[in-house]
Amino acid sequence: MRLLEQISALRDYRTAVMGVLNEYGLEGTAILSLTRRTELVEYEPEEVILTQGQVDDFIYFLVEGQIIISFDSQDRVDVVGERSPVTLLGEISFFNRTPATATAQVKKHHPAILLRLSYTEFTDVINQYPQIKPTLSRIGEMRVISQMDGYASFSFFMDMIGWKRDRLAVNRALYSHLEDTILRVLLPRLDEQEALLDVGDGPGIVCEIIHEQRPALLDRLYIQATYLEDAIINPMQSYPSDFSRTKYLRETFRAITALQVFDYVTAEAIGPQFGMAARLLDAEGILLVIRLRLVNVSPAAGKADTRLLFQELGELVDRLWPGILAGQDLIKVGFVDADIDPMMEWNPPFCERVAKTHLQTPAEAEGVEETLLHVLLEQARQRVFNPEEILFHWLAWHALRHGLILEASAQNPEVGFFYQLFVRQPEST
Repeated sequence: MRLLEQISALRDYRTAVMGVLNEYGLEGTAILSLTRRTELVEYEPEEVILTQGQVDDFIYFLVEGQIIISFDSQDRVDVVGERSPVTLLGEISFFNRTPATATAQVKKHHPAILLRLSYTEFTDVINQYPQIKPTLSRIGEMRVISQMDGYASFSFFMDMIGWKRDRLAVNRALYSHLEDTILRVLLPRLDEQEALLDVGDGPGIVCEIIHEQRPALLDRLYIQATYLEDAIINPMQSYPSDFSRTKYLRETFRAITALQVFDYVTAEAIGPQFGMAARLLDAEGILLVIRLRLVNVSPAAGKADTRLLFQELGELVDRLWPGILAGQDLIKVGFVDADIDPMMEWNPPFCERVAKTHLQTPAEAEGVEETLLHVLLEQARQRVFNPEEILFHWLAWHALRHGLILEASAQNPEVGFFYQLFVRQPEST
């Protein structure tokens, strides 16, 4: 660790911390007094900031880099999560007068920069502004559950957002297809003793519907969000989430709902996401994938961002029929003026070759892969482009590779909605 001098970024770091404290409702003068007393320190990659069981003399705000949180128990060290800026560290030990409850270590390859405040300085600020203590205690409560990979009970989440729960009613009115799917497809598969995990982009909607229809399930409803603290602070805002942070969870669940998860991951991450979901399901578990928007294609740096699906799909086509794309993209994407809606079509030369050569699905393709390729070729042959239909079959293809079989599904292209219900593949005897 080294103390940094008054570098130019210090003001920006303090401003970032002030913004977080302001979101929690802390008074402006208290925020200024707190942040002005901080000093800047840098920790090298893999250097330990806090050691479980040891007493420290500072509280910290992580402002750059990432750290890993781990617990040492029964001769084993368990990594339970990762933390990113802006994160508060050490306040629980300060308030409870206890040693560090976990070990915080800088992640590999990149250093971490923190603003720190000594216990003596912190005590002076609290004596001057008593409201700081309950505010930071609340941040600490949220950090504890968020450092456990954004995993918490639904009841805890609802207690934390308090009056803001009316945002759920707003979203439910917008997504009637979602509620209907949960009532018809998911709830008949659950009983009151089985746990459900909801992974989504700002948790609440799915669990709220389930709790309303099955109140007895409240104690078995859990949420996982990549940015759980942000979702608690601003529940009206959606935050992209996926299964990446569930890799530390050891629980298994009877059912998992994935709301818009595949709207945000890159093509190469689709398979691993299904792998993480499969690991969390019990022997008879089910996975309900729900999609509420169109394929994520947006203008960026003057060109379309098609990484979600089309790049890997193009690689698949080029591998099955070498040279057929002649080095061009499988999907042609363009934008008209300032319109954010892309104009997408199959590459015209590709369509011509498919039609002229009467290209057929390879004989070795079978099951969902055969269906995917058949839909792709049929669309290209007819020169129509339906990205939702392609994505629908693309996800089923990936899921099967991780032992998840598509049991039920439905599509509504007019509103950009579909669901897929997967079950675990029976183990061979």
